[in-house]
Amino acid sequence: MVKNGPPYGFGRAIGCGVQRVSGDAVVIMKGGGVIDYPWLKLRLNRMANLFIRVLFGVSLNDTTNAFKAYRRTVIEGCQPLLSAPFNLTVELPLKAIIRGYSWTVLPVTWRNREPA
Repeated sequence: MVKNGPPYGFGRAIGCGVQRVSGDAVVIMKGGGVIDYPWLKLRLNRMANLFIRVLFGVSLNDTTNAFKAYRRTVIEGCQPLLSAPFNLTVELPLKAIIRGYSWTVLPVTWRNREPA
């Protein structure tokens, strides 16, 4: 287990974990669908993903989704990671695809959090 220190944040936690992979693979998350996603955020997300697909010529339909699994060799082959912390979730899959690593899509579920 790796504990991320300050400065905190989602992207920084992923970057911290990815830089310290010691096993054969790392899974950032798993699951399938979108539940109670805010309408505007969903539209913006879909437009951003379409833009990335067209710009990079890749068929990955949800590049911005952080929930992915990688072999350690892929993570090592995608170094150096250069993007700002949150954008790491886009940089890593694009580098993997562009550098010729095999990939597949597994369904994930995103559920909006309940207000506290």
